[in-house]
Amino acid sequence: MVMESQLRSIDPATREAVSRLKPGQYSPIITIVNPANKQTMGYRIVKLIAKEPAGQRELADPRVQQAIRSQLHDRREQLLKAAYYEVLRDTAKVENYYAKSVLESNGIEKK
Repeated sequence: MVMESQLRSIDPATREAVSRLKPGQYSPIITIVNPANKQTMGYRIVKLIAKEPAGQRELADPRVQQAIRSQLHDRREQLLKAAYYEVLRDTAKVENYYAKSVLESNGIEKK
């Protein structure tokens, strides 16, 4: 989801195409051009999901409540993943079997 204010940082062709769309419509194929050398970098198709007025939303709005729940869930998931990965790194035991086999084949024992 992109706010209208964020469209200013997107290329002018995309911004213009989005401004002409109605909710639920797709844009035609938009050519993405590198402003430095004017070469084609790629293509984009945009779908306008909804247009909403700017400003704060009411907390009683179900969409606002769902957005808050999603953000809290995502943050909790990120924290749990980070903690899990840290535990895995801290308890990991790495053995270099290749180096061990090279040393053993040369008659060097591991101490």
